[in-house]
Amino acid sequence: MEKIVLIILIILTFFSCNGNLELAAENPIINPPFEGIDVPFNVYRINPAEENTIETERGTVIKIPANAIVDANGTLINDEVNINYRPFHSSAEIIASGIPMGYDSLGQSYDFVSAGMFELTADVKGESVFIKEGMTIDMEFAAYNGDNGFNLYTLDEASGDWAYVEPSVAIENERKETALQEFKDAFIIELDIDYRSNPELESFDEMAWIYSGDDVAKDPIKNPWIFGEKWRDIKLSSIDANQGLYNMHLESNSKTLDLTVSPYIQGDEATYLAALNDGIIAQNEAVEARKDEELAVRMQANMVRKFSVSSFGICNIDTIKRLLESEELFVTNANFNVKNELVNQAGKVILISGNEKTMVSRHDKNWPEMMFKSDEENTLLFILPKNEVALCGQSEFDKAKGNADYEFKFTDYRKINSLEEFEDLLAGL
Repeated sequence: MEKIVLIILIILTFFSCNGNLELAAENPIINPPFEGIDVPFNVYRINPAEENTIETERGTVIKIPANAIVDANGTLINDEVNINYRPFHSSAEIIASGIPMGYDSLGQSYDFVSAGMFELTADVKGESVFIKEGMTIDMEFAAYNGDNGFNLYTLDEASGDWAYVEPSVAIENERKETALQEFKDAFIIELDIDYRSNPELESFDEMAWIYSGDDVAKDPIKNPWIFGEKWRDIKLSSIDANQGLYNMHLESNSKTLDLTVSPYIQGDEATYLAALNDGIIAQNEAVEARKDEELAVRMQANMVRKFSVSSFGICNIDTIKRLLESEELFVTNANFNVKNELVNQAGKVILISGNEKTMVSRHDKNWPEMMFKSDEENTLLFILPKNEVALCGQSEFDKAKGNADYEFKFTDYRKINSLEEFEDLLAGL
């Protein structure tokens, strides 16, 4: 499971007046810092005339009512619709998206602490479509942070402003819990069998068994005593070779039991091919597929946040925080020395402070003093052209303390080739 953390994203401006390091100007509202590296969309194709429920791999559920999608003129769409969805849960995903994370309210600037974002759009053959006026799409958004105090915000992509929608409360992901109950490992029967009494069956010693009978009263899941019994005699007889079904007759000193079972190979399948038929192999493949399904369910978020959206776009589950609220701060006018040059154009700087990841983008000369937490270890990342990242660590912050002006020197440079590499880089700091 990837590391999910709270992320503080501060939108500011870094600028200096000297040097000639060329950095691309930042004009778009959404401005990914890397070239060719972004969070991809998952595309789900739906019939808009029917009610649709989309379940994503992280546990988000999107419920789209019938006849809720219209074109720009408000006409109902009958053609197949592409629902495009991408979540931003990790620090790397949020930073790579280039989505602005500053929030202004009543003349005050705040920083978002994010519990996750997502972008949801729809199109028909590349043409944008919309949610019909008066209708909504219900969401259960996967939540890796269950803290209280978060709200739902939507982004105006023309102005870059975030609009408050409603409070957001995380609740248990009951769908995950229900699914895991169905995937209990107990459906694999690992019996205490004395194969010494049955040398002809020793080749089955590395196998487990799946109960395949219809008699609930005999289901080992509901009869835990079966696993504790010392079974000294076992007889296997085929019921249906095509389906890999066997009757397992078990005897101990005091009990007998007949179970309808299918074998499941725990070791190397090639070792047992001589003793297997096609039905057993097919059953084994089915069990492996079931275990893969279980793993996928376990990867889902343990909690969800429920809400409805009346328009497509970018939504954020956030709380707001001002760095000024922290008591342990030091302040300096920060300049940045990258490859022995002072940068003179806008650039993206990520502040790593403890477990909080802060993205800072500076655009003009009228910027406030830069504040850093002095009670936690800090790291700065400067994202350069051609997907290069410059880093400077705690030693630079130690030198900056007590100085009204400080020039941070970046000495470590890394090339980023994928979002996964950026994830790994942040995880290692």
